[in-house]
Amino acid sequence: MSETSNPSIVPPLAKSPLRPPFPKGGWGGFPTRADIVILLLALALVPYLYIHYWGNGAHGEQARILVGGKEFARVPLYKAQRLEVPGALGVSVLEIKDGKIRFIASPCRGKQCVHSGWLGLSGEFAACLPNRISAQVVGREPRFDAINF
Repeated sequence: MSETSNPSIVPPLAKSPLRPPFPKGGWGGFPTRADIVILLLALALVPYLYIHYWGNGAHGEQARILVGGKEFARVPLYKAQRLEVPGALGVSVLEIKDGKIRFIASPCRGKQCVHSGWLGLSGEFAACLPNRISAQVVGREPRFDAINF
């Protein structure tokens, strides 16, 4: 009787055609010097990338207000004012003060636009989706955001 004819005898895993052979050292063990160098370089690179892309952005100069995807107004952020913007559900009120803009009232249910707070850095954006109104801060250098990835 041969080994292959007896079903109770299983060949070793390293010789199994379904699994690749393991490296001589195995998969565990201590990292090599190259592993440590790569890990340290990656850890050093993360703070730099964070500061470079998500750090302090430039202050905005204007606010671009869109209604239904079309530009409704472009207003300077240095002049304090309140804007009443007509939308699909009714009128949303935006306030501009101290170089920033925010929604202060809107006819939508959840008021996510109002809760988004003040926008002042270039590239920041808030929208009232049910009312189809959005406000975007525009400046010379837009700040990187995961949305424009």
